[in-house]
Amino acid sequence: MKNRRTLGYVIEFCVGAALFLTGWLAELDSYWCGLGAALAVMAVIRLAMLLFYRKNETYAQKVDVRYGDERNRFLAEKARSWTMYISILAAACGTVVFRALGQDAYSTACGLLVAAMVAIYWISYLILRRKY
Repeated sequence: MKNRRTLGYVIEFCVGAALFLTGWLAELDSYWCGLGAALAVMAVIRLAMLLFYRKNETYAQKVDVRYGDERNRFLAEKARSWTMYISILAAACGTVVFRALGQDAYSTACGLLVAAMVAIYWISYLILRRKY
């Protein structure tokens, strides 16, 4: 597992560097250079964090407790739930507001977004109900 993570970050770095260099040398738009640079930098940061995790045992224990703690898992799950709920409400409000402003395309997009999020929630619920 440890080598798998390292390999994943190295691959991420290589893809990022390739995107950056291709975008820079081929003079493509700045999107590809920025995406490649971001991927490469994130991979380097994650590799450094992984190295620090492996070398420093007290830090590793602290991280394991932080991310393995039942309270933190509960809070993270609750935060995801609230985020989904607020996003659905915001998109639903956007549907009404954009329709009132005469922006039918944006209103339809918000409505479709609400429908997609509710569908994802419903499918997830059905899957989790069978699993647990």
